[in-house]
Amino acid sequence: MSLALSACDTGGRIPSRDAEANPDSGPVDSGLRDSGPPIDGGPRLDDVLIYAHSEDTLYEFSPFTNTVTELGVFDIEDGSSPNMLDLAVDGTGRIVTVGFTEIYVVDPETMETLISFTYREDRDPDIDPLFGLSFIPADLSPSGREILIGATNSGDLYEVDPVTARLTPRGRYPDNWGSSGDITSISGLGTFATLRQRDADGRPIEGEPDAVAEITIPSSGDATIRIIGTTRTAGGETFTKLFGLGYWGRDLYGFSSEGQLLQIDRETGITTVVTDTTGAMQFYGAGVTTKVPFLI
Repeated sequence: MSLALSACDTGGRIPSRDAEANPDSGPVDSGLRDSGPPIDGGPRLDDVLIYAHSEDTLYEFSPFTNTVTELGVFDIEDGSSPNMLDLAVDGTGRIVTVGFTEIYVVDPETMETLISFTYREDRDPDIDPLFGLSFIPADLSPSGREILIGATNSGDLYEVDPVTARLTPRGRYPDNWGSSGDITSISGLGTFATLRQRDADGRPIEGEPDAVAEITIPSSGDATIRIIGTTRTAGGETFTKLFGLGYWGRDLYGFSSEGQLLQIDRETGITTVVTDTTGAMQFYGAGVTTKVPFLI
């Protein structure tokens, strides 16, 4: 199933901000004509796909054509029912997902879903499930190589070793903030996350909007987190439970628990609703390759 989305007056393509600022200057210029393939082998900007998922189904979103396509249900090798919490894409385009106990590798063409390793035992009281997942590219990684990190609901950050399955603490979100659900990291740009305010007992505060934040992981010590701003429209409408996060062009893209697709300014948090009708009842997570080209 493929859905063509209409968002405001994009004409099927998200225009550059220069075109938005000067609407009478002629035809809309996407600003992408010279976005050729990066020298490190990453994709062209117009070829980038953001993957998103519900509990059991994988989707792909093309920001260039503004379409969402359902790829299918995760076909787990042991026959168990899918219950995916988040998704991450590495620099080669490899897709991994995380459940309550396992990390999986997914083939988006066949939907074959293989168990890569177990990162926690079922109902382990010492380790919470990872609800946010992202690869960190080599230039943003403390080790100088691409790594996998995850975040718990309460805001603890871990580096995940795919060989030993060991979780190494990498800090936590600021006081009174927990994970809303996702992290995305772009080589040459930065690492971003959706956060949610929590009360003194660690419970999410209902009605409070999500915020976007930038994460920096130093070579030693804990990560630092800078709150950028809350997710809100220019008119003041706010958003919460952004369980998926991706990136394209100049902006972040949020995927909500209600199936919304949102475009988020990476510098302010100002949010635009791309569509309320993606074909998904809800999203649990999202991800994009760490080598996605970006516009300044």
